[in-house]
Amino acid sequence: MTHMKSAHFNNSWIDIQCDGEMYNPQGQTTYFAGYKQDSGEGEYIQWQFDGQTLNIETSAFGLINTYYYATNNRIIVATDIIDIIKRVGKQPLDIDGLNSFLQLGYYLADQTPFLTIKCLPRDSQISWDKSGIKTTNLKRLQIPKTYTGSYEQAMQTYLELFAEVMAEFDTHNEKLALPLSGGRDSRHILLELLKQNKKIDLIATCACFPPKHNDDLAAAKNLCNALNVEHVTTPLGKDLFDDEIEKNNMTSFCADEHAWMLPLHQYFTKQKISFIYDGIAGDVLSAGHFLSPERIAWRKQENWLAIAEDITSKAPNYSKFLNKQLLPFMDRSKIVKKIATELESLKGYENPIAEFYLRNRTRREIGLSTWNIMGEGRVAVAPFLLTRLYHFLTSLPFEYIEDTQFHTRAIIAGYPNAADVPFAEGKKQLLPEYQQAIRQFNYKALRYIIKSDSNQNILNRTKHNLKLIRMRVDKNYLNDRLDILNKAIYYTHLSQYIRDTK
Repeated sequence: MTHMKSAHFNNSWIDIQCDGEMYNPQGQTTYFAGYKQDSGEGEYIQWQFDGQTLNIETSAFGLINTYYYATNNRIIVATDIIDIIKRVGKQPLDIDGLNSFLQLGYYLADQTPFLTIKCLPRDSQISWDKSGIKTTNLKRLQIPKTYTGSYEQAMQTYLELFAEVMAEFDTHNEKLALPLSGGRDSRHILLELLKQNKKIDLIATCACFPPKHNDDLAAAKNLCNALNVEHVTTPLGKDLFDDEIEKNNMTSFCADEHAWMLPLHQYFTKQKISFIYDGIAGDVLSAGHFLSPERIAWRKQENWLAIAEDITSKAPNYSKFLNKQLLPFMDRSKIVKKIATELESLKGYENPIAEFYLRNRTRREIGLSTWNIMGEGRVAVAPFLLTRLYHFLTSLPFEYIEDTQFHTRAIIAGYPNAADVPFAEGKKQLLPEYQQAIRQFNYKALRYIIKSDSNQNILNRTKHNLKLIRMRVDKNYLNDRLDILNKAIYYTHLSQYIRDTK
């Protein structure tokens, strides 16, 4: 076992004001959350104020999102963005951030919804005193030399390295849970835990919001039956609208999804779970997630602009729900150019597309589900993102990853006892028992949007009022979709904390 410092993730903040030579700190002057091995590997956030200087360190991947607000004589650092707002009041909207969020569903780099509040940079040592902020990039993530072994050798090395990583975590005194999907990453974790005879107290799968796929439930259950281990399914929450509001709070308004995971978090809390494994980023790094035949061809041609256009191609038609005064600022071409520039800067990687998603979507959106929802109040571990495993996976030749089967084949080769259990296929399934809950969600959402006094500078409320009228007339309208109004709820909720700069 490797020595590891760990602490449950709970929201915390520090607020320091400087008046001449005097520093006035409030909040938690020393904080650590997450896990950190002696090697420095791990996911964590830590800070310490020594009376003169606030020193902050973020992990290599920066997946525990932490935010800061700074002026000439003040800094506030918090794991919950609302704790900053409570101390400084409403803040102006970041129009560029809103543009990113609309086009992609997540914020890019260190953006937040607020112009004056940023996410701490990853892989950094940050210090603050009366002279200002200094940031040093720790450069723990390097572009590795391309792996030269065969495909079969690469699979075997992957299995061995993953087993080594999993063996380093001592969980015998923890109450351990594994969130299990129907995919590869959590399955790989489960199979290796069983192979190493490690105790697992709870294996659970949660239902997804329609129209997202729900065949994860069957795939996870079939796997557990084949392995003869117990499995629990958590249904959607009792009030889906309330869950959406709570999701915004728990993710600091930086995610447009994850509300469906709240019942899982609540169940973990009820079961007094203290430690979870999460398969975050395994699909991005070893399964060719986000690759397509077109993107593969463009990557080989170094046509970064085409890839960027494709990444933003599914942006919603925001002219249908945004205030017309905002529309000129919602410029897709600006985001396309920004993504293309970043992809070009990453072209030294075998898979620059994966690296883009890892630095942005994985870090700024998916990480929020791991730590801020499932991992809130406990230690959450991401084994695929220990630095040495990351460096190995990013060294693999692109042709090993491009058919998206590398991880699948590795799992089948390494764990033949589960080779015949199919993975989820991502089929969309509407569960009939949720139709009434969905209708209730949409009705409550529309009333919430229309009655808001603060969202008129962001949303076109007239169009949402027409939807409510139609719902009252047509009993089948909006009965099977939960993704129509999510963003409108988000913007309405966010608007309560936005200062009008007109």
